[in-house]
This record gives sequence, structure tokens and C-alpha cells, in this order.
Amino acid sequence: MKCSLRHRPSGFQRESDRAEQTSRFSAHRKRVHQYAEYIGMNISGQDKNLLWLAEEGLNAPLPQGWRELVDLYGVPYYYNVETKKSSFEHPCDKIYREKLEFLRNLRAAASRLNDAPVHSIRQPTHAG
Repeated sequence: MKCSLRHRPSGFQRESDRAEQTSRFSAHRKRVHQYAEYIGMNISGQDKNLLWLAEEGLNAPLPQGWRELVDLYGVPYYYNVETKKSSFEHPCDKIYREKLEFLRNLRAAASRLNDAPVHSIRQPTHAG
């Protein structure tokens, strides 16, 4: 069967297309892992199931009033036009560190609840 590249059967990919997709995926995954570590995740341990948070943070848009600029050395930084403050850290990085801490605390609380003896978890009684 002859196949033109314009009308490929569904699921058909050229080898170079697959290699390019794999390369892009690998580069994206590396950036997500780097960002995860940057915000304090332990990606090889307790936080490996939270990589979705790192991906969300990496793709977070700038908040209103912020602009991304580049200094004379080509290093990106962020400038808030309202407060006139600048930072080399993305304005949302702090938020994602806080979300990470919240999720860790939530996981710890759930773990303590799961480890609690059944008799210590009682349904509230209603006086009436």
C-alpha cells in the first residue's frame, strides 16, 4: 500500500517524527524535574507522585501586572509594573512552594488518620 505523507493512516508516524516527539518529551520532562527540585520536591522519594504540581507551576502564567524581561546578560527576570519591584524568581514560585507544603501536610494528616485506631474515631453524638 502506497502512503502519501499528506494522507497517513491513523496511528502512522515516521521514524523522525517519533524521535522528535521523544526528544521534546524528554526535554519537557527534564524541565519539569528541574523545576520540581527547584521548589523543593523530593522527586525520587516522597514527592514523586506530585510531579503534576511541578508541571502546573512550570506552566503558570504571570499574574496581572507582571512582565518577563531579559537583562543585559540574557538572564530573564520579572518586573511588576504596579509596585516597580523586580525579581529573578517567577512570582508564582512561592505559591507553588506553599502548595507543595500544603499537600505534604495533607498527606501527613491523612496518614495519621489512617493509622488511628478505629475506636478513637467516633461519630459525634447529638444531644437532643
